[in-house]
Amino acid sequence: MSLAQHTDILTQFASLSPDEQQRIVDGSRQVKSRREMQNYVENMFQG
Repeated sequence: MSLAQHTDILTQFASLSPDEQQRIVDGSRQVKSRREMQNYVENMFQG
């Protein structure tokens, strides 16, 4: 849901390889709160 609220990030996610997408999905499973998920999505492509 958080990803869908950020169309620019969603576009970047869609352009990743399936392995890279899976790595991000796996990382999201460690998130425990709504705020953490927002931060995770917003910082997904930084760093």
